[in-house]
Amino acid sequence: MGRGLTAPAPVALKPAQAMSEIIKMPEVRGRMVDAGDSTFDSTPEQMAAFLHEESQRWGNRIKTVGITAQ
Repeated sequence: MGRGLTAPAPVALKPAQAMSEIIKMPEVRGRMVDAGDSTFDSTPEQMAAFLHEESQRWGNRIKTVGITAQ
């Protein structure tokens, strides 16, 4: 499981930078890995691109198999 901050880039920049420093700490990274979390570091722009790619990928799969909300 991963976590990410979603906000406009100017708003997300300072918290993203702080989180980047925190997840570089070996004790934090170790605990995250032990809990099954991902520990990749990204900029707000990289996170936006990742979310867009995932939305496209899963959106296409959902449409292909015909999944709808109930």
